[in-house]
Amino acid sequence: MPGRTKSDADKLETEFKRRDLRNRMIRERLAEGRPVRYVSTGNSMSPLVQGNDACTFLPTQAVTAEHGMHAVQKKASEISVGDIVFCQVQPGERYFAHIVLEVVQPNYYKEAKYYQIGNITGHRNGWCFREQIYGILVDVQVLWDGQYYSRPLPKGIFAQVRELVQKRRWDRAADKLCEPWRGGRNFGSRGDSSRCNSSR
Repeated sequence: MPGRTKSDADKLETEFKRRDLRNRMIRERLAEGRPVRYVSTGNSMSPLVQGNDACTFLPTQAVTAEHGMHAVQKKASEISVGDIVFCQVQPGERYFAHIVLEVVQPNYYKEAKYYQIGNITGHRNGWCFREQIYGILVDVQVLWDGQYYSRPLPKGIFAQVRELVQKRRWDRAADKLCEPWRGGRNFGSRGDSSRCNSSR
């Protein structure tokens, strides 16, 4: 790119290496049957999940570990449209924590059901099989005055939010649907919701 220096390229390469290491650690932890909580970056899923939101993922596999202190037996998580999952997307085996946009039944190209993964605007990153989905988002929290408050679970409002942002990417009504509640009212009722929402 014009104007990009070697130093910029080195910084970008370092950032990609760090992200890859983080993603591998997340996958390993989920594969052991342990929950993962980390701070989100970017706005590809906003307003469902916004930059600096604390996201908690639980493992999706039916048997999370065979032995040891993290051995857990649980039913396989049901995964459907609107779920946000941590997965390895094909082609390229790239890691994403993005939205299930479509569940596709088997056809002559693929032997098993697979999942189309993408962002809130409908852009598709690729697809993955069930075994390439390692975690499912169960909580999204905003830090407010030193305390975390949960947003509505994305899956429950995904259809409404998606319709609104497809008409206008930064839609105030969509943003309002995703505001956390505090003491029986949402943050917007304080008249200062900009502190917990991403910049427009």
